[in-house]
Amino acid sequence: MPSIVDPRSQLGGAWTVTRGIMKLLSAPPLNAEIISVMPSEMSWTTHRARRYVALAQSLVSGLPAKFQFQYSRQMLDTVRRHLADQHFNLLLLNGSDLLWMLPHLPQGTATLLIAHNIEHLLYADQIQVMYPRQGLRKTLLLRDHARLCHHELEGLRAVGNVMCLSTQDEAYVHRECPEVNCVTIPPLFDGTPAARPADLETASRLEIGMLANFGWWPVQQGVRWFLDEVFPQLHANIRLHLFGKGSEDSATEHPRVVKHGYISELDTVWSTCHLMICPVFAGGGVSIKLVEAVCRGVPVIATRYAMRGLPIDSDPAIVLRDTPAEWIEFLNSDDALKVRQLSPSPRAIAHFLPKNHLDRLCHVLHDIIEK
Repeated sequence: MPSIVDPRSQLGGAWTVTRGIMKLLSAPPLNAEIISVMPSEMSWTTHRARRYVALAQSLVSGLPAKFQFQYSRQMLDTVRRHLADQHFNLLLLNGSDLLWMLPHLPQGTATLLIAHNIEHLLYADQIQVMYPRQGLRKTLLLRDHARLCHHELEGLRAVGNVMCLSTQDEAYVHRECPEVNCVTIPPLFDGTPAARPADLETASRLEIGMLANFGWWPVQQGVRWFLDEVFPQLHANIRLHLFGKGSEDSATEHPRVVKHGYISELDTVWSTCHLMICPVFAGGGVSIKLVEAVCRGVPVIATRYAMRGLPIDSDPAIVLRDTPAEWIEFLNSDDALKVRQLSPSPRAIAHFLPKNHLDRLCHVLHDIIEK
């Protein structure tokens, strides 16, 4: 399984999703043995520099910068060596950024792509958010986006089998590439209830939390919106907790903002916060942290965009608000104190339990391997 992430790390949604899929594949009745081929680790400085180099190289190579960034001769040689040394029933490409590999792999290899996002749609959002006005840099990025759109869609058609996380992404693939076999398997969690704060019914203070990778641009957009447009208008009894990599640098110092940084044990999040917030306005795939909170039995307030592509019906413990005024009104009201005592329904959680997707996954894999 060539992968865009090392599933042993806990840095964001892609890592969480990868672990969930590997756990499902390894469990009975599939009992799959998975050999992962992971990218080399790099520092943030190297990562940033490589992005600029990849964009420059893409102007010459014709590959989109995202593919150029992920290109690794070492990874390709490792995959080829594994394929030559032993028989595999299936090759999993974990991430659309790895579609550059397809022309270099043996013909006839049964392959399934795990598409965490539709990358060119995500890239279009990012360009518009970061460069709302026309200019030379935006022009260059839009040309790169056109290359990515072409190569990604051609890659989807070439791989032939795609697993999406989002029903919206699946619908897009069916529309643009009707010949592709595409299914949705959402983020998977075991649904074990978390230990909640002991003062849910009595506390006068409302503890709200945001768990995310704060280096991810949609997260940065969302937390800035919340801190600028919503938080200054909230009552003094409301305290915000920020959990995750980069949270230390995501907000200015404030007595009611607690920046916890990266934490390896998420039980601390659920036992600290009365409810979680998901202010998401852009990005692809699905909101993994929203799903994780729901599956641990924690109530959530989110934008409707954060719910895109998720099979959740209305639920009293999942509050959807979009405008700053709507968020302020809810969080300052007694309704927020009532919602903090709720948990998402078993029906909502059931959508993300591995056992409820096992039969369909077995059927999909059987069809791919036997084709």
